[in-house]
Amino acid sequence: MIKEINKTISIKKKNRIFSKGIPRNFSELKELLKEEKGMGVVEVILIVVVLVGLVFVFKDKMNTIVSGMFTSITDGINNVVS
Repeated sequence: MIKEINKTISIKKKNRIFSKGIPRNFSELKELLKEEKGMGVVEVILIVVVLVGLVFVFKDKMNTIVSGMFTSITDGINNVVS
């Protein structure tokens, strides 16, 4: 029974599944840090957070610029139509 448990533990270590999700020593920690699964999701979330933050910071300035663009477009259309 104990041999089967040890065999299961060694298989899990090879598959990078650590005991209770926490590395027990420095080499397991290094292996865990090298693991790149899920990094794409984290990067996308960080980019979205930065973009949302920029929108909130520059909201008033962007509103002024966009309003100016639409006013300019409307004036141009009115000049062509008249």
